[in-house]
Amino acid sequence: IQRVTDREYFQVAMREHRAFVSDAFRGRGIGDDAIVAISAPIDAGEAQTWGIVEGSLNLGALAELIDRQTLGPGVDVVLLDQHDRVIYASPALGLELLDELVDAAWVAPAGGTRAGTGYEQVTEPTGANWRLALRLSLREIDAAKWTEFRIASAWLTLALIGALALALLLAKGIS
Repeated sequence: IQRVTDREYFQVAMREHRAFVSDAFRGRGIGDDAIVAISAPIDAGEAQTWGIVEGSLNLGALAELIDRQTLGPGVDVVLLDQHDRVIYASPALGLELLDELVDAAWVAPAGGTRAGTGYEQVTEPTGANWRLALRLSLREIDAAKWTEFRIASAWLTLALIGALALALLLAKGIS
C-alpha cells in the first residue's frame, strides 16, 4: 500500500479539518485511472484529526455511465474542471480524460450561450468550479422539428377529414 500523505486530498483534510474535493489526477495505488478524490477528516475530538476517509470517483467509469445515456443525435457533451481539463467528453469529440482543452472556442463562459456554425451551445457551472457544456447540432434540431411538424400535420389532416365526414353525416341527417 502506497502512502498518500503527499496528496492534496490528504493534506487539506488533515490540516483544515474539512471535506475536500481534489482536482482530477491519475491514481497510483490500485491503478493509474483518472480520478477525483473526495476526502473528509476523521476527528478525534478537541480539534484533532485522527485520519481521513477518502473515496475516488473513477472518471473512466463515469464516462461509461454517461455514454449509456441517450442524449439524442447531434448532442455533444463536455465536462471541464476549473483548469479546462476534460473530465468527460462525448466520444464523437475525440477528447481524452484529463486532456487540457486548449481550443475551447465553442465552450462559452459558465452560464452563457454561444451560437456557432451549425451549432447552438450552452454552458452551465457546476460544483467545484467545473463547467458542463452541451453543443447541439442545428441540423439535427431542424430535422427533429420537421419530423414533429410532419407528424402533427398528418394528425391535423386526419382530424379535419374526420370532422368533415361527421359534418356531412350530420347535414345529411338534418335534411
